[in-house]
Amino acid sequence: MVGARSDYEAGVLLQLARFLSARLSRQRILIIAIGLCMTAAPIARAEHEIDHRFVVEGYVCGADGKPMANHEVMVKDTRIPLGKTTNTDSDGFYSVRLHLHNENQGDPILVAAGEREQHVKASFDPKNMKTERKSVVNFGSGCEGAQAGSSRWVYYSVGLGLAGVAAFAGAKMLRKPRRAVKRGKSPRK
Repeated sequence: MVGARSDYEAGVLLQLARFLSARLSRQRILIIAIGLCMTAAPIARAEHEIDHRFVVEGYVCGADGKPMANHEVMVKDTRIPLGKTTNTDSDGFYSVRLHLHNENQGDPILVAAGEREQHVKASFDPKNMKTERKSVVNFGSGCEGAQAGSSRWVYYSVGLGLAGVAAFAGAKMLRKPRRAVKRGKSPRK
């Protein structure tokens, strides 16, 4: 099972494939499909199925309210020995995916950003297999949501742009006239 964004992307790609298949040869479709796969690959980020992952995300800000870029954040379920570490982006945003099962509901989660720590519980509905299980933990105040999602739309836009360029280049390559290949012997003069 994949998240809503991926379902949307799959639907768009399916509609694009139907549109192109009605108007293009199989060879052109193959080149376009390869181009799309190459640009869409970085978008796939799912680490586990939705019912086996728990996302902890938020912002890390300094005392002045400005985002702290490249700041290390550690997230750990304290009942199991493993945790994950990541760094914030330029907006102070971080996101960590933990592998948790239904039995882990209510587990204490430790989130540490430098010297600061916060404790939350893994809170989710075990019967809901469609909604992303997550908790938002912010450090400091003033920067949370200031740039919410700004970098994501850039990645999607660049990916779609590259897909368009690949499709255009593939169509141009296939439109070039080919020289006829002679088979057999040519007549003698």
